[in-house]
Amino acid sequence: MFETLDNIFYRISARFFVTPEKIEAGRQFLTFCVIGIGNTIIDFGIYYWLTRYTVFFNYETPRKYIANSISFLAATTFSFIFNRTWTFRQKARPSLNEVMRFYATTLSGLLINNGILFLFNQYGGLNDIVSKAFSTVFSTAWNFTFKKMWVFAPEEAKQEPKKAF
Repeated sequence: MFETLDNIFYRISARFFVTPEKIEAGRQFLTFCVIGIGNTIIDFGIYYWLTRYTVFFNYETPRKYIANSISFLAATTFSFIFNRTWTFRQKARPSLNEVMRFYATTLSGLLINNGILFLFNQYGGLNDIVSKAFSTVFSTAWNFTFKKMWVFAPEEAKQEPKKAF
């Protein structure tokens, strides 16, 4: 299934881009979005279940932010596995540094996600699910950028620049 989707995403990207690097970046972005759909289903599903079907995480209490954190972290674990192997085609076992970079960007994405959820829900007066949808859009853009450029980039791209002197 992944090969078929890869071929489709490659062809779509080839219609918009000319260079192999940009075509590959387009394929990566489309793949990241498909995984993001699964990620979002997991995230919203766990959040909804925790805030609507458990007393402790009731959406009318501040504990909804704990529920949001649990759902976000569960979904990003799914995201790590599939983005690492499918989107960015990493073959070697994950290094401790890679896992730490992934969860550092994930934690910063979680802070953005919770911050926007809080602002839109508390100050914008929007329903928590609508607010969560907005927070997901912002954190997705953040996460793709940092996962591509820092977490799953080739090792030489992650190195500190060498000094000329």
